[in-house]
Order: sequence, then C-alpha cells, then structure tokens
Amino acid sequence: MSAIKFKHSLAIIIGMLGLIAVFLLWLFFSGNSVLKTAFLKALPMPTILVGNKTIYSNEIFARIDSARLVYAKNKNFNAGSARTEILDRLIWEKQLEVLALSRSAKLANWKNFQSDSQTRNPGPILEKAYESLGREEAFKFWFYSQKDLNPTGYSVFDEIKQQLASGTPFSTLAKQYSADSNSAQTSGDIGPIELKNLLYELREPVAQAQLQETLYLPSRIGLHVVQVYQKINIDGKDVVYLRQIFIKGSDFEAWAKNETKNYKIKYLLEF
Repeated sequence: MSAIKFKHSLAIIIGMLGLIAVFLLWLFFSGNSVLKTAFLKALPMPTILVGNKTIYSNEIFARIDSARLVYAKNKNFNAGSARTEILDRLIWEKQLEVLALSRSAKLANWKNFQSDSQTRNPGPILEKAYESLGREEAFKFWFYSQKDLNPTGYSVFDEIKQQLASGTPFSTLAKQYSADSNSAQTSGDIGPIELKNLLYELREPVAQAQLQETLYLPSRIGLHVVQVYQKINIDGKDVVYLRQIFIKGSDFEAWAKNETKNYKIKYLLEF
C-alpha cells in the first residue's frame, strides 16, 4: 500500500471513530428528545449498572412499551408510574442475578416455575415479564432448600420428625406447627388435589411417595411436611389425598434486600 493510500485509509478510520465518539457523547450527555429515544429503543446501550450487571436501554423501553400495550385500555394508566415500577423491577432482577452468582446458587430451570397461563403462548409483550417471575421463583426454591438460611424452619422439621417417630399423631402436630390456617384447622388434611395442580417442585416427590410415607420438602414458598394417604385416577387425571404441615421458613425478600443493600446502582445515561 502506498503512503498516500495509507494516509487516506487512516483518515477515514479516524473520521469514523470521531463520528462514533460524537454520537456516544450526544447519547450520554444530551437531554431527552424524540430522536434520542428512538436510538435508545433500537440500540442496546448500557443504561444502568447494578453491581457488575448492566441494564440496557432497549430492554427498558421494550418493557415500557409492553406495559403501555397491556394497559392501553385502562384510563388510569400512568406512564410515569409505570416507568418507575419497571425500572425498580429491572434493578431488582439484576440484584437477584448478582446475588445468585455471589452465592454460587445452582438454580433449577426457571421455565419449570411458570404457570400454565404463563407458558401458553404469552406473546412477546408478556414473555419477558413471565421469565423474570420464573427466575425469581427458582431462586426462592433454592433459598428454601438451604438449611443455613432457614435454621428455624429446619429445626421445626427435626422436631416434627422426632415427635412422629415417638408416636405423636400427624393431626396433633399439624394443629401445633402448621403456618397454613386451612391445614391447621383440618388437622393437616387438605383432601384431594390433582397432581398437576401441585407446585412443580412438589409434584414428582409426591407422585413417587408411598402411601403414609412422610416427606420433608422445600418449595418456592417455604417448607412442607407431607403425607400421601390415597392415590386415585379420575377420568385419566391423577389425584392425591394429602396431609400437610406448612412451615414458612425465613423471609426470602427481606434476606435478598439485606444481601443486596450495598450493591452500587449507577445510571450511565439520561433517558
């Protein structure tokens, strides 16, 4: 390559880099405008930093537009309030993501924690919101599986095991320990329930349990002592009859907020 051609190519490169620099400076330091919003919707620009995780501009605007479409017929819809709520939710999601990584939490597949209504063709408007909820539920399941994070709940497990082994009736223990008012009032008997309507994480252990076997199970909502006392099939539907003692365990949200309270949140650009 001749010196003239090299200088010409170098000038073009420097010019392009200069234009890019000017564009980025405009994005990061200019005020809001219709043109700027259009760019931020289209480009994944780093917008908010939560710990070491980034929230991108197109992700924010996609959520805002989705909320506007979902609530378009609601006369009480407030775009400003919706924007604040969406930003709070996105920041919370990133905080949980950083927390899970810091704890080396091995989370189950979040898709398993979605309800049928969330998995039945939700469409692009609700898909991300349902994914977010599914990931949080998976994290809750991990949390309630940890004995060191739920010492009181697991000590109740041990107490119930000892009392059952010593001959105390399940019904007596349900009245004494169950945090679920329904099961406490019915001596732990929650009657028939279709297997598929159980929480995902309880479904397989209950399906495989022997009659009268006692199971000690964590879930996304707490801890469960469960006995299956009958299994039947009605019109092709598997139905189980259960006794349950429900133990709340620790408060996941309070724990997560305390763990993430010192995470730095930095807004990188105005939007």
